[in-house]
Amino acid sequence: MEGTQAISATWPLCQYPRRLILEGCRACSSIIACYVVLKDLKHRDTHIISSNVLPQLTKLEHIELKDNKLAEEVFEVIPEGTNDNNNGGFSKSQTVFNIPNLTFLEIDKLNNLRYLWKRNRWMVLEFPKLTYLNIRGCRWLEHVFTSSMVGSLVQLDTLWIHDCQNLELIVKEEERDFRVNDQIISLPNLKVLKLDNLPCLKGFCLGEEAFSWPSLDILSIHYCPAITVLTKGQLDTPALKKMYTTFESPCEVREDLNSLMKKKLQEVPNYLLAVLL
Repeated sequence: MEGTQAISATWPLCQYPRRLILEGCRACSSIIACYVVLKDLKHRDTHIISSNVLPQLTKLEHIELKDNKLAEEVFEVIPEGTNDNNNGGFSKSQTVFNIPNLTFLEIDKLNNLRYLWKRNRWMVLEFPKLTYLNIRGCRWLEHVFTSSMVGSLVQLDTLWIHDCQNLELIVKEEERDFRVNDQIISLPNLKVLKLDNLPCLKGFCLGEEAFSWPSLDILSIHYCPAITVLTKGQLDTPALKKMYTTFESPCEVREDLNSLMKKKLQEVPNYLLAVLL
C-alpha cells in the first residue's frame, strides 16, 4: 500500500485488530494512529513511530521492527519545551510517554539506527511492562540506553544484543544535566543477559553508576574482544552462581563478577566468555 491509499484502506479494519504487518509503507504513522486497541505491530521496511502516535498505543503489547534502512531512531520523541523569555531559558515542564502494556520489542537490521529514542529534558519514554528486548544487526547503534532510561525497565526479563558492529556500551553514562548522584540502577527481574558478536563493546556501563541484578542467572558474552569490564561501578549479582569460559572448566562465582572478569582477562587475552547458570 502506498501513501493515501494505505490510509483509506485501513479504516474498515481499525476496530479490534490483533496483528498488523506493514511493508514498504511511507504513511505508517498515520495508519497506526487509528489502531487505538492495537496489540501486535509488525513493522518491515517502514519509517519510525512518531511522537504524535505514542499516546494512541496504550494497548500495544508486541512490536517487531525489521529491515529499515532510513530510520535513525525507533521512537521519535520531539522536545516540547517552550522558550521562557522571562527566565532566559526553557520551561521545566516534562511530558512522560508511557507505553503501558508493551511486553515484547524486537529490532532487526535497522541499518541506520542511532538511538532507540533521543534523550531530552522535556520528554521521557517509559516501558513499565517490557519483559523481552532483542536488538540485532544495527550497525551504527553505539549505545542502547542512558542510565535514566533503564530505570523504568522494572519487568525486563531478557536482554539480548547481537551483531551490532559499532556498539560500545549497553548503558551510556548520563550527561551532566541528567545525572543523579549515588545512583543504584536496579533491574530486579532481569534473568537473561546475552551479548553476542559485538566487536567494539567495552562494557555494559562505564559510568560510576552502581547496578543491581538480583535475579540474573544467565549471562552470555561471546565474541566481544574489546570488553574490559561489565561495569565500573559496583555490580551486585547474587543469583549468579557459576561461570563458564571457552577455555576452562566451570568455576564458581565466589567474588565480585567484575573482579572475576578482570582476572580472567589476565589469564586469557581476547577471551570468549560464556557465563551460564
